[in-house]
Amino acid sequence: MKTLLKLKHIWKAYKANPTDTNLTALLKQMRPVIMKEVLKWRGSLSEQLLELEANKIAKSAFDAYDPAKTSLNTHLVNQLQRLSIGKLLSGMGRQFGNSRPPQWEPLPRDEFQKLLHHRGHARLRTCSYCI
Repeated sequence: MKTLLKLKHIWKAYKANPTDTNLTALLKQMRPVIMKEVLKWRGSLSEQLLELEANKIAKSAFDAYDPAKTSLNTHLVNQLQRLSIGKLLSGMGRQFGNSRPPQWEPLPRDEFQKLLHHRGHARLRTCSYCI
């Protein structure tokens, strides 16, 4: 119960005066929640990279938090779902000016069968290599 009151007090101090000192105190208090989500979404990415991104997301979550709607922990966890690999990569595409992933053209059926055949997955009667 004390930690919830302390967290609420730190968040109110940050909301009233959003300085780096208040933000650091709030991030320090929420670090266990942030690190849990970082480890959850890590995959093959660097933990330090995800932690930096998580701190950016946490700052925007603190700014947008409305205590009348939900608790700060719940709001932060919901916002940190943006750490998933797919969402990070789609955000990177927009950052570099590519709003959609490249469109891949499927191979024609005969070329696909040749490709599979030469990998040992299918047989073609018309293949010049196998006759």
